[in-house]
Amino acid sequence: MKKNSNGGIEFKTNGLKENCYPHGEPIVFWDCQVGRVYTDNGTSIIAYKFHRNPHRAKDTIRGMIDLDPDNYSEEDAIHLFTRFDYNSNCFGYTFCGPNFWVDPVPDYANKNTDTIDLILKNDGYERIARPTANSIALFRDDIRYTHVCQTPDGERWISKPAIFKLQETTLESEMEKFGVPVFYKK
Repeated sequence: MKKNSNGGIEFKTNGLKENCYPHGEPIVFWDCQVGRVYTDNGTSIIAYKFHRNPHRAKDTIRGMIDLDPDNYSEEDAIHLFTRFDYNSNCFGYTFCGPNFWVDPVPDYANKNTDTIDLILKNDGYERIARPTANSIALFRDDIRYTHVCQTPDGERWISKPAIFKLQETTLESEMEKFGVPVFYKK
C-alpha cells in the first residue's frame, strides 16, 4: 500500500464520520471515516478508520444483552466488550496495518472486483505453494474471502479475528475455523 509523507498508509476521506456496523452486526456501535487507501500501483480500495465512541459503549453492551438475554448477563457482555478491538479487521490489519478495516466485498468503483483480489493483483502478491517468512494464508468460502492471517517466520501465525484483539495462533487452528487456505507472498 502507498505510504504518505509521514510513513503511514495514505488514506483519503471526506472527513465525515458515519455509524458503521462490522459485517452487518447491528449490536456494535461506533463512528468511522469512510475513505480510500491505494495499492502500490495506485488502485484505490475502499477502507474504514474506526473511532471508539465511549458514549456508545453502554448502547453496545445493552444491545448484546437484549439480543440474547439467555446467554449474556451484563457481566458477560462487559467482559466480551473489553475484548473488542475496532481498529482493524484481519484484512485491514494484514494489508494496511493496525488502523484500518477493509471489507472483502465487491468495490463498485473498481468494476465490482473484490477488494482483496484488487489488493493481491495491484500490490504485487504472488501465490506460493507453502508458507514462508512474511507470507499470508488467505481463506475463502464459495462466495467471498472469509479470513487472512500472516506469519513473520513461516511457523508462528498472527491472526486478527474480526473485532477481537490480535492473537498468536497456529495454522492448524485457523484451518479448523476457516478451511484450507491459499498462500501468498509479496
